[in-house]
Amino acid sequence: MTIGVDFAVHNINLPGIGNVTLQIWDFGGEARFRSMLPGFCKGASGALLLYSIVEPKSFFELQDWVDIIKVNTNNVPVLLVGAKKDLVDPDQPREITQEDLDVFIQKNDIQEYIEISSKTGENVQVTFANLATRMAQQ
Repeated sequence: MTIGVDFAVHNINLPGIGNVTLQIWDFGGEARFRSMLPGFCKGASGALLLYSIVEPKSFFELQDWVDIIKVNTNNVPVLLVGAKKDLVDPDQPREITQEDLDVFIQKNDIQEYIEISSKTGENVQVTFANLATRMAQQ
C-alpha cells in the first residue's frame, strides 16, 4: 500500500525506439493524497490508472483521478490497469463488469485496458512497455 507518494525509476528497451527511462510516481489511492496530484501532473508524459479487481470501490473512485489528470496534463496517454489479477476467482462473477469497463474507457478516452498481477509479475513489463511506446509516439 502506498502512503502518500512513492517514486521509482524503470529502464526499458523498446524495439524501434531504444532505451527509455521511466520516472514513476505512485500516489496513494486515499482521498487525502489527491490534493498532491495536480502538481505532480505538470510535465507528465503518461498515466497508469490502477484499481484493484477484487475491490470494486477502487474502480468507482477513478473518475476523480481521471479528471485531475485531464485538467493538469497535455492530453497524455492514459492506460487503465486492473491490479491483483492473481486474486480473481475465475468461477465467480466480477463485480466490475465488462460493460462498466467499456463505459469508463469510452467516456474518458482511455487508450488501453490491461490486467496485471504484481505478485506473479503477469503483464507488469508489458504495461510499462505499452505506456512507454504510446508516450514515445506522441
